[in-house]
Amino acid sequence: MDLLMLFLYGVASYIVAVILGPLVIEYFKKQSVKQVVREEGLESHQVKTGTPTMGGVIFMVPGLLVALVGGFVAGFAKADLMVILGVTLGFGLVGFIDDYKKVIRKHNDGLSAKMKILGQTLVALPLTLYIVSQSTAVWIPFTDYFLDMGILKYAFVYIAIIATSNAVNITDGADGLASSVTILVLAFYVYLGHALDMVPVALASTTMIGGLLGFLMFNKYPAKIFMGDVGSLALGGLVVALAGLTQTLFLIFIVGIIYFIETLSVTLQVLYFKKTGKRIFKMSPLHHHFELCGWHENKILRVFSVVTLVGIVLGVISLIGRLS
Repeated sequence: MDLLMLFLYGVASYIVAVILGPLVIEYFKKQSVKQVVREEGLESHQVKTGTPTMGGVIFMVPGLLVALVGGFVAGFAKADLMVILGVTLGFGLVGFIDDYKKVIRKHNDGLSAKMKILGQTLVALPLTLYIVSQSTAVWIPFTDYFLDMGILKYAFVYIAIIATSNAVNITDGADGLASSVTILVLAFYVYLGHALDMVPVALASTTMIGGLLGFLMFNKYPAKIFMGDVGSLALGGLVVALAGLTQTLFLIFIVGIIYFIETLSVTLQVLYFKKTGKRIFKMSPLHHHFELCGWHENKILRVFSVVTLVGIVLGVISLIGRLS
């Protein structure tokens, strides 16, 4: 599939998302599908209580459907594409259940941590088996070397899947942040999929970019709707599926550097507080720390996007040995 066709599928996904957005927002308002902000969260975020949530459906519907149509039209709707779309949908379903429980309870507590991990595991295990069945090796960035992990790759892939899906979820805490960062990460996988002639990777990335760009029209500051866990977990599942199929799981730490930094900030905060009773950051994840330092949400989005771009440039440079 040439770049023009990929672009057209992305445009189609964007148009559907833009049309779908107002309809979903209005419907969710009528059904009281509204965000409940944690009382212990940022005071400035309390005004967001009542904003519609579960907006991930706005980009998931066109992102998945247009990719599916594109796959059948091009005649390559094979296993890789089905796995990518299935994993995205599966993680989205776990997020949907979590969001739905929050909406029904009118409280920020959804699924318990154990139930959430169980749901993610049910989706992660088939993906793990599929990825390892393709190869037990993992590519080492900046080289042309593939490290054969043998049976250890099962654990490595499973942990990467769970960690990435939750990392994107953690990043979704400021208007437009997770959307913008993930658009850039997916742009990298459009490039990689095209370079490796892995059309399902390039197609799924392109159509989700189109959906996210349409969603961002309503999710940018001040957000008219939030993506919810249905959106953030789905995006995490998509990114890690793309990374697994292209054997670039180690690259998530580079091209998805914001996901890593956000998660690391939470981990360090919890561990340090348990040991000393003090905090490293004013609040975690890191974007909340910067908000408390006086940064506007738009500034956070711009800075984090630039950091992501730097990571993507490094990611592209790291491919020189592999693609040469």
